[in-house]
Amino acid sequence: VRRVAGGDGPARSVWLPRLANGSTLAGIGFAYLRRPGLTAVRASRTSAGWRIEGEAPWITGWGLMQALVLMARTDDGSVVTVVIDRPAEHPSLVAGEPQALAVMGSTGTVTLSFHGLEVSDHDVAGVQTDAQWRRRDRAGSALPAAAPLGIADRAIRLLGEGPRNAVVSEVASTLASELAERRAAADRVAAAVAAVVAEAAAEAVPANDGEPFDAAIAQGAAERDRGLDLARRATDALVAATGGRAISLEHPAQRLSREATFYLIQAQTGELRAASLARAVAPNLAGSG
Repeated sequence: VRRVAGGDGPARSVWLPRLANGSTLAGIGFAYLRRPGLTAVRASRTSAGWRIEGEAPWITGWGLMQALVLMARTDDGSVVTVVIDRPAEHPSLVAGEPQALAVMGSTGTVTLSFHGLEVSDHDVAGVQTDAQWRRRDRAGSALPAAAPLGIADRAIRLLGEGPRNAVVSEVASTLASELAERRAAADRVAAAVAAVVAEAAAEAVPANDGEPFDAAIAQGAAERDRGLDLARRATDALVAATGGRAISLEHPAQRLSREATFYLIQAQTGELRAASLARAVAPNLAGSG
């Protein structure tokens, strides 16, 4: 929704209400734009719109989505966002077999190839310079994530419902207190970062435009990392307290542990990767605060 809302093209008014109210389920492709080198998905201008070529290595929801929000690099280095209606019916889109993925086995994640896909100007949600796109992407990805805190909450609740002893009770209580702190901190940080997101959506500014912006992004990335770390520690505690039963596919401990791992790479940016790696070698220092 946010990617379409940030545009000013004709497709925004058509698709944004349907995406926002949930009447249309959409997939999205854009993460490849973060990678250096030749852009995986490219757009060339035509007389009536754009021609899309290339391959998106990771599209989730194939077979489930009714629309696809796609971002592609143009010949001049800008980023065009288009909305493709009923993508599975387009002969110029070729999907690979669903990928075998941990946690995401039922998500319909595929590699999607584009062979001269013609998109009209009416399907364009917006066009941004590369600097605009990178700034908005950094700001949006720095918002603290709710899902890892939800995973931590479930793991802590299961700890409390299982066999109790003094150690397990103390661990569950300590983690529950930390979860309350993280939720309160996430709300505060989200408000600060949201102001940056709104500014980024409204103004044409460079990707790195000074200390206030970079400070807000660093604050958001640090808080997001703290939430990821709490989810990992809470699920580790649940696995340890549960014992051998935790690795049974019928037990929620193994699923929650795998989900916590997934969120380490979901919406991962350079700032988040650096924070996670720093915590791996200095767990009491990285992202502390």
